[in-house]
Amino acid sequence: MSKIALVTGGNQGLGLALVRGLGRALPTGSTVYLAARDPGRGAAAARLEAEGLRPTLEILDVTSDDSVRDLTARIAARHGGIDLVISNAGSTICPRRSAPTPPPRTCSGSPPCPPAPPPHRANWCSTGR
Repeated sequence: MSKIALVTGGNQGLGLALVRGLGRALPTGSTVYLAARDPGRGAAAARLEAEGLRPTLEILDVTSDDSVRDLTARIAARHGGIDLVISNAGSTICPRRSAPTPPPRTCSGSPPCPPAPPPHRANWCSTGR
């Protein structure tokens, strides 16, 4: 049975590896969408085609509710739904929400504590819809 998969941030790194792996692993007739912010970043789809894979490039800005809604509607119109979404796109926290407050640091001893790392920042605007 064919499957429909979407990988956000599928144009490089882990996302590209996921698109490649899904393209190889999913049953014949499946569709793997490689979602990228702009067509230039989507050039990764052409590299995968040279490997014999056929990802479908879709432009998606995960920080834009309109972009998320538009892509959702296009995929629903084509396939009636989606089987797998891998939310891999990196971004900053959306403006409507603030970054988490890091826990207070306690440290004793010598040498002094290293500086605390910045809080993790990721896009949560479109997650869980």
